[in-house]
Amino acid sequence: MCAVLILVLQTGVSGADEWSLTPSVQLRNQYDDNIFLSVDDPVSTWGGSLSPLIDLRKRTTTGFLGIGARLIFNRYATDEIRDTNIQLLTISGRSATQLSRYNLTGSYRRDTTIATVSAAPEDDDEEDGQAVDAPDVDAGLVETQVRRNRLSLRPSWTYSLARLTSLRLSYSLNSTNYSDDAGTSLEDYRRYRISAAITHRLTQGDQLSVNVGAGTYKSPDRGSETDDYSLSVGLSHNYSPLLRGNVTVGVRSSTTTFNDVEDDSTGGSLTASLVKKSTELTTYRFQAGRNLYPSGAGTLVLSDHLQARVLHQISPVLSFSLFANVQKNSSPDFFSGSVDRLYYDIEPGFRYLLTRLWSIDGSYRYRWQEYEDRADSADSNAVFVAINYAWPRLAVSR
Repeated sequence: MCAVLILVLQTGVSGADEWSLTPSVQLRNQYDDNIFLSVDDPVSTWGGSLSPLIDLRKRTTTGFLGIGARLIFNRYATDEIRDTNIQLLTISGRSATQLSRYNLTGSYRRDTTIATVSAAPEDDDEEDGQAVDAPDVDAGLVETQVRRNRLSLRPSWTYSLARLTSLRLSYSLNSTNYSDDAGTSLEDYRRYRISAAITHRLTQGDQLSVNVGAGTYKSPDRGSETDDYSLSVGLSHNYSPLLRGNVTVGVRSSTTTFNDVEDDSTGGSLTASLVKKSTELTTYRFQAGRNLYPSGAGTLVLSDHLQARVLHQISPVLSFSLFANVQKNSSPDFFSGSVDRLYYDIEPGFRYLLTRLWSIDGSYRYRWQEYEDRADSADSNAVFVAINYAWPRLAVSR
């Protein structure tokens, strides 16, 4: 946690180049023909939401600090869906000295299993073979509505050992709590992880890294605990100033303790990504991999996943977006099989600018999943239409 304090203090005391504030608001309507992704009793519903958002940023000569706050007030026509309001607070920042760099991403969100929102990463930095935008392995896991509180923090420190070599130390915390009246198999959990990486620049566009990591997953109510360790080697290549690829391969080992019984698991890990940063026309990120991720099922989940995010500017006023997510999840131990399933969702959409401040969004989302121990699958079709207003960006420089 020292890295968090150092980052905030250094960013706060340095000479500020600019403070900026960008408020916006969204009004959205939706229809979902199976909102709980249920096999037996699909529940279809109309819904609407009002969502104000504030984005506060501070840029200095040595760093950046960003704080975002978003509220989403949801209302559904179906009585089975109760309070689904969402609160999201995000923080991201970086600060640099001559030899060191401090990074931080974090979020706190209060949402439910059927109404959530993503906290987008501030940059494309990757750590310990896992990208910042890790897959949500609990998406569609339960066929009911459960309220949850999630805290995530990822501070890191990078130190330059030589002109081409650096050391990176990082820590991550994921703490998730569910409502007491959940009545499901979801369990509160804590996930802690530390990692160290040595990175060496081979050429102007190629970089080699060696990563070691250790983590602990605890689910107190279930009485389970998992310790895991990893060793990986990564290679990144810049195909152009805006296009970067990365491949990380390694080995992992974990030990799960449940009711004084231990189970060991070993295997490989993989992360591969291709990222094209923002241009006038297209931005995209493709990511595939196999890694362990924390879950509310009371265990770590081994996920083979593929994600794609694409944004393409068709004209000055019209843009196209696509999000796709495929997961094949399983438990690395024999204590829990409730997570063994195939899940995917795809959501194409568009944004049309009415004026400089007003815009309209529209999208269609299809979800599908099938559990390994069930014969039937479930799917869902949803349509979203929204109107947005973004106030002019307010900036103060000194």
